[in-house]
Amino acid sequence: MHQQRGTARQLADSHNLIDARNLADAHSLANCPDRVAKFYDALCPGVPDEVHTADERQAYSDALGDYRSYRAQEARFARRATSPVAARRFYREYTADWVSYWALRHQMADAAIRVVGVPKVKWSRPALIRLTGDGGGTVHLRLCLDARDVKVTKRGEPVPQNTTPTVSRISMSRLPEDVRWKFLMAEAGAPC
Repeated sequence: MHQQRGTARQLADSHNLIDARNLADAHSLANCPDRVAKFYDALCPGVPDEVHTADERQAYSDALGDYRSYRAQEARFARRATSPVAARRFYREYTADWVSYWALRHQMADAAIRVVGVPKVKWSRPALIRLTGDGGGTVHLRLCLDARDVKVTKRGEPVPQNTTPTVSRISMSRLPEDVRWKFLMAEAGAPC
């Protein structure tokens, strides 16, 4: 199989990557296989940390920690299948689109959907890191999530769940005035 070589911009264009301009190393994609994941990866597994600046590595670490904190807090409401006022405060503080997540929590409570457990993170990688000069930015995390121990019920009846660990892209955003990275969205992908 012929391995494609070229500048980071050419390779990014050929693989539908959205932000090759932020790559610190123009050669970082030259060693990636042709099957680079198409959902916004600016890294390939095995690409050294030198591809990102110290600020980008810190943003990734902070966003990953804030995502884990978000999931742990959100799991408390999902376990009870309720939508108390405390949930509204939580979504305002931890999500970039709190109205949508608050409404979704209400829908799940009305349908008596109960979720016990949090998916385990088997591995994580940065997919995109875009920082603004004023302290804000966007970080996309690629996580291999294993939800085999998560139990879901609807009106007391078990709901079948995927038992295969899955790569998910988690989008986190931060405005300059925010004290933490806020959850924006999750998108499930292929098995990992």
